[in-house]
Amino acid sequence: MIYHAEELVRQWVYAGADALEAASHIIPLWKDSVIITQEIQSFSPKMEEERQWREAVIQVNALLMTYADTVERVRNGVATNLKG
Repeated sequence: MIYHAEELVRQWVYAGADALEAASHIIPLWKDSVIITQEIQSFSPKMEEERQWREAVIQVNALLMTYADTVERVRNGVATNLKG
């Protein structure tokens, strides 16, 4: 089980790496894993790195969905099946 995948994306962004490229290398290693990531709200951060992080998380989450058999969104304790 992988918790807070968005924080891994933060590390990539702050290190100056291309988060989508980094994710494309690591996601196949997560086969058969349960991955939990926070949904990033549509706020407008003042720091450029935070804006880059938010956009990278959105892209990486979309990439994760393409690999996933099942995707569930849980909001306020209520699960909604998005895929599978």
